[in-house]
Amino acid sequence: MLILTTFGADEYVDEAVQAGVSGFLLTDTPPEELLRAPRQVAEGKAARDPAVTGRGLDRLAGQVGAPHGGGTAGTGRAHGT
Repeated sequence: MLILTTFGADEYVDEAVQAGVSGFLLTDTPPEELLRAPRQVAEGKAARDPAVTGRGLDRLAGQVGAPHGGGTAGTGRAHGT
């Protein structure tokens, strides 16, 4: 599925990605990208607006850098194994 919209708010993008959308483009996307996007999605590739993708990656980077309670969870080292 490919969405073309004027709404690039993070919550819309997040909901679309969670729903399984492969393409999310804003209406100010250059024409050549608008023409290429349906083919990319049909081939199973992602087609996302760079500005939207960049904000999403920034949010993810903030989550990855957040502390998770000691850093040894899941390694077996916290319990001497």
